[in-house]
Amino acid sequence: MDKPTRERAFDPFYSTKWLGRGLGLSAVYGIVKQSRGFIHIESAPEEGTRFLIYLPRTEQEVFRHDTLLIVEADEFLRRQMREYFKRCGYAVLEARNGLDACGVAAHHEGKIDVLVAELVMQHMIGPELTERLLMVRPGLQIVFLSPTVGPNVGTLVKHLRATVVSKPFQLAPLVATIRALLSSPQTAANRDKGLISSDNIKKD
Repeated sequence: MDKPTRERAFDPFYSTKWLGRGLGLSAVYGIVKQSRGFIHIESAPEEGTRFLIYLPRTEQEVFRHDTLLIVEADEFLRRQMREYFKRCGYAVLEARNGLDACGVAAHHEGKIDVLVAELVMQHMIGPELTERLLMVRPGLQIVFLSPTVGPNVGTLVKHLRATVVSKPFQLAPLVATIRALLSSPQTAANRDKGLISSDNIKKD
């Protein structure tokens, strides 16, 4: 690879081929970073390529198999998020909008650790969905996806203690944001609360 290609090798959707989505190396990068490691490329045209991966020694499992609930109207983007998160070790639930998300959460018997949802969507905005889910899953962490991140958005989600990620976004940094939320002391203390029954979620 030449220098411009090396610099973009880990970008989601980047590919030097006419076909394909270029998610392979991006997924590897996300997994290595989530494992608190580093990955380095050594490559030059006509000389071949070598990837060097450095991982910390640990006796614990790298992944906790946390569960994410993705709420995204765009089917293509939702599919890419699902596959990428799964490659990073997460269990994934998905929904097209807030009403679908309520149904998914109500029928899921296990825990849900993080809600990753559009801030504005059909039928129900993100904060309304969040308030409904938090009534029965008080340990839920919230990540909103929004094309604009300004003072009004900050005021709207402040009381929910939500994290807002600007769209468009890259998947690797989004995973890093989720990992940071799940690693926080508050999340560790409240982890078991996600097992509360979701039978009381309001449905329209």
